[in-house]
Amino acid sequence: MKPTITWIVVADGARARIFVNRGPGKGLELSGRELTAEHPRTSDMVRDSLPRTHESVGHARHAIEPRVDPHQDAKREFTEHLAQVLDQSVAERAFDRFVVVAPPKMLGDFRKAMSKRLQPLLHGEVAKDLTKASSKEVADHLAETIII
Repeated sequence: MKPTITWIVVADGARARIFVNRGPGKGLELSGRELTAEHPRTSDMVRDSLPRTHESVGHARHAIEPRVDPHQDAKREFTEHLAQVLDQSVAERAFDRFVVVAPPKMLGDFRKAMSKRLQPLLHGEVAKDLTKASSKEVADHLAETIII
């Protein structure tokens, strides 16, 4: 019988590492797939001068802050790209199911970005930032989600 291949996707808004589990007792191994995104400084992401508005009474003027945080927007775009990469891997039959380990905000963005083909393969979620954790630390946090 073919073992169930589970990908463990450990991500935050700028980096994703993919671990592979080939069945109970097999542990975790790095897949060699890693995605990174460069987030430039805020000053490089927004225009130099913000639009201005006049006070309704008096002569005061105020800058109008942008409605979108450029860093949050960049993190959302990275999350959407990660979902596309996973969707392509489903088409290649690279894994049977997957678990996502990411901060809560990214998990919410990831759920929105998942394709219909990817959704049924989601085996579990861990709402924690473990991008800098070792494979043993990641495995410890997955104890209630999957048998490693």
